[in-house]
Amino acid sequence: MSMKKKKLLIAMPTLSRGGGERVVSELSRVFAEHLDVVIAVFEKKASYPYKGRIIDLGIPLSPRFLDRILLFLKRLWRFKQAVDREKPDTVITLGLSVGLMAVLVVKNPVVRVDMFISVGRKGFLGFVAKLLARFLLKKAGLIVAVSRAIAQDLEEHYGVPRTKLKTIYNPVDVRVARGRAEEGIAKEHQELFFHPVVITMGRLTQQKGQWHLLRAFREVKKEVPKAELVLLGEGELRKRLEQLTRELKIAGSVHFLGWQENPFSYLKTAQLFVLSSLWEGLPDVMPEAMACGLPVAAADCRSGPREILAPSTDPLFQTKSVEEGEYGILLPVCDGKWRKAAEPLTAQERMMAKTIAGLLGDAETLRRFQDKSALRVRDFDIQTIIPQWRFLWGL
Repeated sequence: MSMKKKKLLIAMPTLSRGGGERVVSELSRVFAEHLDVVIAVFEKKASYPYKGRIIDLGIPLSPRFLDRILLFLKRLWRFKQAVDREKPDTVITLGLSVGLMAVLVVKNPVVRVDMFISVGRKGFLGFVAKLLARFLLKKAGLIVAVSRAIAQDLEEHYGVPRTKLKTIYNPVDVRVARGRAEEGIAKEHQELFFHPVVITMGRLTQQKGQWHLLRAFREVKKEVPKAELVLLGEGELRKRLEQLTRELKIAGSVHFLGWQENPFSYLKTAQLFVLSSLWEGLPDVMPEAMACGLPVAAADCRSGPREILAPSTDPLFQTKSVEEGEYGILLPVCDGKWRKAAEPLTAQERMMAKTIAGLLGDAETLRRFQDKSALRVRDFDIQTIIPQWRFLWGL
């Protein structure tokens, strides 16, 4: 007689168009082999395949601060009703507001922390977020950090005991990624990839710092005139970034291709992946690019890029100059300030531009880092990561 599966409830804002959402998609398909999976979301949007039942709380996030308080209380009540009805054995949360909701309803939830809390949130709202994070972390039963740097930060600055911390990297299904990479890009984009293409992927938001990459790319064009820049993703900064390309007079060589259901074919066809983020947790786009054999140059922001590209170094160290890691290139983090197109490049932007142009002109180094990417991504393959989650089903 088969034993009844334990029930796992995963709580998150949405399953739509994000790195964390793609991770849940990957995990749910494996978790469902061992657990009865239920996914509670603020709004029922799903861009990725998943396994399990969806519970739609029907109260999406709001950008307005005052609205957030009222909506949080409504969402909290609906979440409590869902938990009372489902009676899960374990609850996992993704996101600060979801975690706060869970600790008020569930005893000892598993809280997944996917952002380096000590950076990124500024001003009054940042202060409030950090206070709430302290409360949340104190009430959590187990905290799963997506990078060693996050775990270290939580221990040193938020008083989380080491016994309460577990580091599990975000997985990528390498086999699936490589299979999808062979499907080919959309016909209307094929001619673009006849040129040397630098590609980046992620939401077009303040966190990702894409305007620094645009400013640097104007200098790249002076050294590599045929170079093209592709940005995959959507976000509130799209119009502002598009305007910047016009002011920089590079609009004809910069292509905003939006969110792509299959980004892997685009990644495989490019020559170089560049990450310009100001802060991260563990940028899923890097292992995804590496799964497609793409060389990576990434801002050494906290946290994640260093652990991926230079895993034997201190995860909290940040370089001030271009550093060749074991598996890719680490760049100094830019300052996050918007500047007019006519203003000179910052030192960090100049180093970014010089590195990109140098790599595009050095086929041997690109091939070497292609091989390194294919080797390193094995550590993030879903078959490597899933055994670290076995505590959920008691093995």
